[in-house]
Amino acid sequence: MIRALFNGVSRSNYIALHNHPASPRVYYSMNRIISCLLAGLFIITASCSDTAAQKPNPYYNRTATAPVKLSDAQWEKVLPANLYWIARRKGTDRAFDSRYHDNHKAGTYYCAVCGNPLFSSATKFESGTGWPSFYQPLNAGRSVSQHRDADGYREEVLCTRCGSHLGHVFNDGPKPTGQRYCMNGTALDFEAKK
Repeated sequence: MIRALFNGVSRSNYIALHNHPASPRVYYSMNRIISCLLAGLFIITASCSDTAAQKPNPYYNRTATAPVKLSDAQWEKVLPANLYWIARRKGTDRAFDSRYHDNHKAGTYYCAVCGNPLFSSATKFESGTGWPSFYQPLNAGRSVSQHRDADGYREEVLCTRCGSHLGHVFNDGPKPTGQRYCMNGTALDFEAKK
């Protein structure tokens, strides 16, 4: 292998390189670099296999109406980490990072945790905020509920079926309701109209 690396190098230069005092240090450094690269590859492979090994969510059902009451520990076992953080830990997508903020297709938006139908694309509007916004939920009171947020100022929007955090509602939306349901795209699932 060494001969292949130095193919075309004269014999005298090869001997000079091989006997150079830095050769053991170069060899040691190359081994360290290769070891680090292999360790990084192993970590990436292991994290990918953990994601692939995650159990599918058995509670996701677009036609079921019965409430789903699970502990956060149970949800954490079946939800992807980013969805768990948004829906169960009340996190927030970054503005304009949402997968649905710029979606203009006709269809229905569902809760990404349980499959509960939440919003129609017919009520979606461009709010300019960077989050998907709707002026009215499907079946108000049955698809989403709302209550005063922990900060005391905002109204939090929750899925009525599983209690997951979806986003917040504000009173600066368009007519006819004047409301802006500002949702986290991570907490939504979308099915285009056929």
